[in-house]
Amino acid sequence: MIPRVRFDRETVWRLVPTRFPGIHVFGRLTADGAETAILEEAETESNARIQLFGPEDALVKAPFAYPHPDGSRFSDGSFGVWFGAVEQETAFAEMAWHRTRSLVYTAAPAMVLQYRMIRAEVTGDLADIRGMAEVMPEVYDPVDYLASRRFAVQVRQEGGEGVAFDSVRRRAGTCLGLFVPTAIRNCQHAFHTTMHWDGQVLHT
Repeated sequence: MIPRVRFDRETVWRLVPTRFPGIHVFGRLTADGAETAILEEAETESNARIQLFGPEDALVKAPFAYPHPDGSRFSDGSFGVWFGAVEQETAFAEMAWHRTRSLVYTAAPAMVLQYRMIRAEVTGDLADIRGMAEVMPEVYDPVDYLASRRFAVQVRQEGGEGVAFDSVRRRAGTCLGLFVPTAIRNCQHAFHTTMHWDGQVLHT
């Protein structure tokens, strides 16, 4: 049996790329801050989806609605996984590693990349493999995801809502991979940040 851990409103962080700051739909209706606040409050009170997931609900549902065709550590691309980090520093390290790999592969020129840091809360029963890199080296392989994907299938079959694991990109960091959107609540924009790609190194 895979060890389990119960998370109850655990704060997690996730970086998402964006070209421009997010613009709420009500910003197109009125430039008055007080009026916008009233409209947003009314929408929240009447919208069960926002009450459940938070104002950034699309950022929760997107990985499940549109799984990456190449998959991820815990998916072959046939289903979605929402990844978050317990520490902001880990969220930066994870994004930097994956984005650098993509930029190098495409021989991208120097550029400035804009991101949004998203804060969310996780509640659910997760498989807990923290501190198990030495006994599960295949699952923790930095580039080969075959074993970790098989492991994820087993977790899902046993009813696990995700996996808590040590970050492979930042020592002492903790990551969560969620298999169900209902484990993610109160998703909100925290702040904007930029990364600078000089053609060889991504500076965070």
